[in-house]
Amino acid sequence: MEVIAASHNQFWIMFAAFLLFFLLMYLFGFYIASIVYIFICLRFFRIEMKYILLVLICMAALIYGTFDVFLNVPLPDGIIMEEFL
Repeated sequence: MEVIAASHNQFWIMFAAFLLFFLLMYLFGFYIASIVYIFICLRFFRIEMKYILLVLICMAALIYGTFDVFLNVPLPDGIIMEEFL
């Protein structure tokens, strides 16, 4: 019974992180939202901080390289970040 309760909690926490991702993407843009989302997921699964930082740096570079450099796809800036840019 504990396994079912744990997986139920895990579902709702990941679902909340998913909703937070879309809220942050709307407000701050894709880059910040994806970094925060990945950080929350990795902290939830108790990954060591040094590996989290490595993953975040690599993912930021991968997202930039893939979408901005190679595909030239405009990513959402977010309504707050548009005011500053």
